[in-house]
Amino acid sequence: MVRILALGCLFFLSQLAHAETIFLELTDRNFGKTEVPIEFIMPDQTHQTPVPLVILQHGSTQDKKNVFNGLVNTDLHQYQLAKLALQTGFAVAIVDAFYKKGLKPSDKGKFPQAHIYAQQIAEFLSQNTNLDKNNFFYSGFSYGGHAALMLMNNLNFLGNYKWAGVVSAEPPCGSF
Repeated sequence: MVRILALGCLFFLSQLAHAETIFLELTDRNFGKTEVPIEFIMPDQTHQTPVPLVILQHGSTQDKKNVFNGLVNTDLHQYQLAKLALQTGFAVAIVDAFYKKGLKPSDKGKFPQAHIYAQQIAEFLSQNTNLDKNNFFYSGFSYGGHAALMLMNNLNFLGNYKWAGVVSAEPPCGSF
């Protein structure tokens, strides 16, 4: 059953997009400079470039492992959103903010500052000429939803670019 599911995911991905794991040196107050993997996926070739981008941040429970055959873990909500985004012509960047940090869902006070990571990722990916810098979106679930709320305090990246949209799905209680 697992092999069939894995083959189905491989077939789905091969029909839609090209994926690669990118490691970025990102900095936040809680962990300093750390290596963070981003699963970067471009939609299939039938979409005109530049394409919009959605950056997806997982919640504290990463129940979807090694998405798109990369090293990145996320949650089911962000994984399903990634599939829909790719089908509609968006590029996707899935962030694994917990990579090699030994964090558990109960370590809430120790989590990295995902909104800081988001700004840095947007600045890095804005160099890609296949992406439309005027159409960068961010979505986060739970812990990632909190990061989305924090991004709303400063919607700029690269000085003169703004997030085209920010979505906070089920942010934690007390986020406001």
